[in-house]
Amino acid sequence: QNFESAYIIDNQGDTIAGFIDYRNWNTNPNHFKFKSSEDSEEVIYSTGEIKSFKVHEELYVNAEVDVEISARSTSALKFNSELKIDKQKVFLLVILQGEKSLYYLKDELGYENFYIKMDNDFILLTYKRFLKEIDQKNVIIENTKFRGQLTYYLSECKKLGSSISKANYTRESLERVFENYYKQCTENKPALITKAEKPAFSYGLIAGLSITQVKFDGTNELLTRLPFPKSSNIYAGGFFEIIFSRSKGKVSLYNELAYTSYETNSHYEDRYSKEYVEIGSSNLILVNMFRYKQTVGKVSLFANVGVLNSFVIGTTNYSKVENKFNNTVKEGLAIEDVRNWSFGGALGAGVMWKSFSVEYRYQISQGISYYMNLSSWTNKNIFLLGYRF
Repeated sequence: QNFESAYIIDNQGDTIAGFIDYRNWNTNPNHFKFKSSEDSEEVIYSTGEIKSFKVHEELYVNAEVDVEISARSTSALKFNSELKIDKQKVFLLVILQGEKSLYYLKDELGYENFYIKMDNDFILLTYKRFLKEIDQKNVIIENTKFRGQLTYYLSECKKLGSSISKANYTRESLERVFENYYKQCTENKPALITKAEKPAFSYGLIAGLSITQVKFDGTNELLTRLPFPKSSNIYAGGFFEIIFSRSKGKVSLYNELAYTSYETNSHYEDRYSKEYVEIGSSNLILVNMFRYKQTVGKVSLFANVGVLNSFVIGTTNYSKVENKFNNTVKEGLAIEDVRNWSFGGALGAGVMWKSFSVEYRYQISQGISYYMNLSSWTNKNIFLLGYRF
């Protein structure tokens, strides 16, 4: 639960202050939880039961409106220009309120509809995409009646002609039309502007210790029978994180570019021969992960999972075999050809405090060999410290 200071206006027009369980709704809510005080019982209000409510600087008004519910994606378009209208009771989000107002509705399918208000009625700004056959080709046609509606609604402002004619049926584009109206055509300022929440970004540095285990499996007896010890090396780089909008800062795409390396060797000796192998690799690793974060008190716990691409910038690849019977020595490459790029997966978890983070991560990727008869894997246990600017 996330109760924040708020108020509702009931159907009698009375304002009641209290707290609303704010869910940072990606789609317009059709109900919400309300408490008149922190200790009082929760009450659930649905569409039609109140006139409006405001929480987290977002104002929603109750309305019964026409909703255009035709499929919007290109792959689902039909050869039908008729609007598909459904009458619904909803809470409209007030994007901009003043002498000229704009309202917004996003339903559970992600379809967006926009409204203006004339004579106390909410009017749907009409838009639809559909298919039409022209010269034996299927062409996407747009019904852009909303531009004519806006021209009439904002008719006292002649300066908006080009702005309206170029407008798209998106929140950002329509916001810009109304903002231009208030800048160019009236001295009055809107009483409320609700800007669309946009993705946030963060970046920083990470450094730590990687413990690498190399494994081989296949027909190469020299490599498969030797036990290669773990290699401990520095892991360091930078990250760029895209925090998704309408996720309360909890969901993000984490991107990291880091340098790491490993080097390990092993030997085997019996009465017949003496063998020595040295394997290593220096890599630039690009990691892309989805991250989920949950705040607990003064810290934030997070977990992430994703993929990695590892690019080899240097290798150690050496073997030496001594035959004790005929006193011969054979030196050369342990693997004739090595892999220059590998793919893998990554998952981890950690904790953040202010600008600092501590994380444990496990990474697994294809190893240095790309031969079908000699499979190899690289496993890393990584312990990281991070700092975001």
